[in-house]
Amino acid sequence: MPLPAKKTASRIPDALSQQDVLSSAKSLAIASHQLILAAKDAQRLPNDTTAQHSLSASVKGVAEAATSLMTSVQRSSAEAERGERELEARRQQLIALMKSNIRPVNSSAEEVVGAAREVLTSTADLVFANDQGALIDAGNSAYNSVEKLLALSLGAARLSSEDNVQKGIKDASIGIGRAMVDVLEVAKLNRGDDKTMPKLDNASAKVTTATQQLVDALRKLPNAQNVTLDDKGDLDKLAEEELLKCANIIKEAARALEAAKPERKTPKIPGVLDRIDIDTAIVDAAQAIANATGVLVQHAYSAQKERLEKRRQPGQRYRNDPTWANGLISASHGVADSVQSLVKAANKAATGMADEEELVATARAVAASTAHLVSASRAKADPNSPAVKNLSDAAKAVANATSSLVAAATKAGNLADEAAAEEEVANLSFGGAASKAKELESHIKILKLEKELEKERMRMLNMRKTKK
Repeated sequence: MPLPAKKTASRIPDALSQQDVLSSAKSLAIASHQLILAAKDAQRLPNDTTAQHSLSASVKGVAEAATSLMTSVQRSSAEAERGERELEARRQQLIALMKSNIRPVNSSAEEVVGAAREVLTSTADLVFANDQGALIDAGNSAYNSVEKLLALSLGAARLSSEDNVQKGIKDASIGIGRAMVDVLEVAKLNRGDDKTMPKLDNASAKVTTATQQLVDALRKLPNAQNVTLDDKGDLDKLAEEELLKCANIIKEAARALEAAKPERKTPKIPGVLDRIDIDTAIVDAAQAIANATGVLVQHAYSAQKERLEKRRQPGQRYRNDPTWANGLISASHGVADSVQSLVKAANKAATGMADEEELVATARAVAASTAHLVSASRAKADPNSPAVKNLSDAAKAVANATSSLVAAATKAGNLADEAAAEEEVANLSFGGAASKAKELESHIKILKLEKELEKERMRMLNMRKTKK
């Protein structure tokens, strides 16, 4: 893989766009290699028409692959900028909304609190979004949830005949809108910068404070003295429990992978890498990912447990933060789901039905979900805690195990391609006309596949654009 392509991909915050650039770079490398081989054949056989046609086709292939790479880089850069543009658009939209005459919607205090919970959920999504698609979705949800909250708050305020109660509810709801404007601004910052997360934490804390002020104001309404945001109880404790559940799910996944290792039924040929070797390597790599992820979740669990114990110590100031707690709970669910998907993909490999694309996609999903969990765990934990320090090492172990699985999956794909190519060659008639016809058929197939790939890329981008 060319180093410039890797550097370019590393500057793109979206994992899917990174993969698009790297895949295009890989296609260019393959096309260049094919061109070199075709050029050698053309030089060796100057009078062979097939060799000359093959050279021309290879030159065209390199040009198309280079164009595809440039398009991918431009598209990925535009996609990264689009996230920032979309957040700014939602921010401006929210500012305009608060200046407009909002139409009240008849509601109860409980309905307003329900809308406030939606605001907190969308805030957590904004804080912990780990790709452009998720960031844009979170921005849209943030605007929609605040818009709903403002309308419901104005409606609920009319339940009181006291002007000061009505004003308190209206002011508190507008305060939430202003706090969300700040979150949308900070959410545009680079997530790779260590200074970004503390800024996001401070901004989201303002949303939490403003939301609690709204609840306090709502309690002055008739029959609303008992409304509360904490419908799930102690969210910090719930986060701890969800992390423990996640750890147990991953333990079961690792055990399942151990039991799924393929058995060799024929003698191993020394020095020859066969299907069983590769399938075993895939299952081993998947198990390594599960084990590394399990260690990471245990460290996240320990960090959360330490935080809860500190909170119980006399004299300790504690600020409830549902945004962060919901982010941690969501992250634990994401890790558990992605590991289970990985197990399913690896089990296929154990039965000789490895799917390279599925394996790579599920492995990268685990890496993305663990990155989300690490980010959420660090946000509130003591930076000097041993558990937090171990999180970075555990995250690196997950990344290394993911790379191993991707390499094994690639070998599986290459082995399948080689077997298919050998079978194709064995069935070919090497007569001149038949050979040329078969080569033309292959070129047509390549062009069709490239066209389908481009259509699928455009479909994915259009899907993202419509998520508003």
